[in-house]
Amino acid sequence: MPESELKVGHFDSHDHSQEEHPQLSIEKVDIQVRNLIEAILTNRTDFLGNGLTAEVYIPEESEKICFKICCYREVLGKNPPKSSIRTTTTFEPSHPKYGYHSPDTEGTFLQELHTLSKEVDIPNPCCWAIYKQTDDGDTYSTKELIYVLAMERLDAVSIKDVIEKRAVLPTTFNFETFFKKLRVFISKMHEKGIYHRDLHEGNIMIDDNGNPCVIDFGKAARGFGDDVYDIDYREGGQLRKGKLTSDEEYVNQVERLLIKHMTKDTTV
Repeated sequence: MPESELKVGHFDSHDHSQEEHPQLSIEKVDIQVRNLIEAILTNRTDFLGNGLTAEVYIPEESEKICFKICCYREVLGKNPPKSSIRTTTTFEPSHPKYGYHSPDTEGTFLQELHTLSKEVDIPNPCCWAIYKQTDDGDTYSTKELIYVLAMERLDAVSIKDVIEKRAVLPTTFNFETFFKKLRVFISKMHEKGIYHRDLHEGNIMIDDNGNPCVIDFGKAARGFGDDVYDIDYREGGQLRKGKLTSDEEYVNQVERLLIKHMTKDTTV
């Protein structure tokens, strides 16, 4: 018979968000996390979006919170049963994408950086959960994990959505001021020894006041200097070395993409 275990933890920095939004109380979020895991195990849940290793879910009862979900499945032996995890994204250990964390690790980065800048917002972490299920049969052994990170949902639009015309720039947006604030934030973040390592246009957002927001610290790492972008990963059964795009270069790329978009809009 399969054996299961659920662990749930909370973040201290969540206290002030509870005062601003009672829907984010630890008790209510805790119940939502447990209900969400039950839904994943029993039926397909509707998600806001999904990527190669994670999905994002927003409960109907509160738009102030979102859940980042990562699923992991490891199989040894022959003829294992089908997975009980009902999501569209399952992260396999041999997947060539690398550097993703458990929810408590990512939440710790968010907690440390949440008060770093008054001009750049990041999600405030609420709690994390890890559901583990193991099943040892006669010819197989399986391990399935569901990682959940519950966090504040920012009222902002991504630059990717703006570029792809699913959203518009707020009237308060100032190009030079926006990227100056973003670069200052990145510099302060690096001074603390934290590197985002995934600052593409989908992870940089703009709030209603025209200020930057940064999301998805799933690839963040600690270190100093360019060595933090060096990675080892397994692909095709071989161990390979690579280098991730730096935070600074990512911002340069996003800046060029947005310039191209804004220039195109003004010439139409």
